[in-house]
Amino acid sequence: MKLKAILFDLDNTLISFDERRFFDWYLGSLAGDFSHIMTGDEFRKRIFLSSSRMLDTPGEQVNADYYMALFSEGMDGRREEFLSIFQKFYDNGFSAFKEQVKPAPGLRELFTGLQKLGLKIVIATNPFWPEEIQLMRLKWAGLGEMKFDLVTHGYNMHYIKPDSRYYLEITEAIDVPPEDCLMIGNDPINDMAAIITGMMGFLVTGGHFSGSSVSRKFHETILGDKVNDFPEPHFEGALSDVEKIIRKLIKNR
Repeated sequence: MKLKAILFDLDNTLISFDERRFFDWYLGSLAGDFSHIMTGDEFRKRIFLSSSRMLDTPGEQVNADYYMALFSEGMDGRREEFLSIFQKFYDNGFSAFKEQVKPAPGLRELFTGLQKLGLKIVIATNPFWPEEIQLMRLKWAGLGEMKFDLVTHGYNMHYIKPDSRYYLEITEAIDVPPEDCLMIGNDPINDMAAIITGMMGFLVTGGHFSGSSVSRKFHETILGDKVNDFPEPHFEGALSDVEKIIRKLIKNR
């Protein structure tokens, strides 16, 4: 391995929050915005089905466009209206989520040190949301001024985690082969799926919400027994162990 690029998950890797509490807040807030069109139960059902069907994308549209096509299915002519409601929430309501977020300690020091190593650094967060939301959350993590080689979002990616095509699309965008990349994240399915492509994987453990049961339940519903087929990580440890592992890999390359 000639380490050339590091990929970081964001949710519950660089920032910590209670996923169940977040989804209750997120779905509850948006359901109210859609209440003049559909019931709360119908809204939640559409969100779940649209999200789960994203794994079957043919990759012909960016994620944001494909998601809106799925969400508005059967309600012809309302796609732009739905998109406007989502965008209004992102512009005016999403910032309230900051109250639930706690950045991991020592992030600025970690990234400042890594950027001196001459490696490409990618924020490989699941690309459902638009760029402004991803950048907003990076700012909450104290990384708003950092320059990254790529931040994945709904308008620059065609696949989502744990689809291995998502990771291959990243490697194409940064022009680094998978075998020269290290993926770092807290989710043994979403993040360690990168190993399927030939990347190395570092599973971040010890966080308060590490290995979220919400994420696991979602994957079990969508993937069934396949959740047990994902690769084991090459490394495990706290986020504070990452720089040591990276320096060791660089030394041995």
